[in-house]
Amino acid sequence: MQAIVLAGGMGRQIKSDLGDAPKPMAIINARPFLEFVLLFLKKNAIEDVIISCGYMRPVIQSYFGDGKDLGIKISYTDEDFLRGTAGSVKLAEDLITEDTFVVVNGDTFHDIDVYDLIEAHLRNDSFVTMALKKSENSERYGTVELLEDNQISRFLPRGTNGISNLVNTGIYVFNKQTLKFIQPDENISLEEDIFPLLAKLGKLYGFVCEGFFLDIEIPGNYSIIKEKLKEYVEMVV
Repeated sequence: MQAIVLAGGMGRQIKSDLGDAPKPMAIINARPFLEFVLLFLKKNAIEDVIISCGYMRPVIQSYFGDGKDLGIKISYTDEDFLRGTAGSVKLAEDLITEDTFVVVNGDTFHDIDVYDLIEAHLRNDSFVTMALKKSENSERYGTVELLEDNQISRFLPRGTNGISNLVNTGIYVFNKQTLKFIQPDENISLEEDIFPLLAKLGKLYGFVCEGFFLDIEIPGNYSIIKEKLKEYVEMVV
């Protein structure tokens, strides 16, 4: 199984062990946050990884190289302009060798069983399946409304209360045919452009997952993130 890790955005400056740093290379517990994402993929038997890079490609590539030190294979794409999350996936099209692959945000962490997510994807006539999480603080995010068959019916804006507590955690299973919906060489968003289109077509499904979810941009979460990721590395390394 292959995975694309989206690490090309400018991101915001966030606190880390070495002061302010752009996501996803913020240093936490002496490791870049992105390294935890790669360890997560390896734990789930995904060892062929494409990192979609932007302005930080030299930093990312010089640190991770070909992935040998982590026991995985890493290749890279290089955005010559900001293409958005969908444009970044499209840019990796020539490197994708499988009909089904995983896409992961490089700046959030959700410790799920990817096999379960893939199984759910294959059961449905879906182009994309999104890993969802029940959140007690769903008003911080946009939320997702599911139909009884787990089709995603609509996306609710941030701050919407009382309708859904399911949030998008930034892990997806894609069918390669989905790439036909993404125009090349344009700035296109998965969240704002592609996913709403697939929902209207009835080709976007959600799967509610267990496991802890970390967003390094949330104020006050830094000490919790450090402890959770320390425990995670002790389990998988």
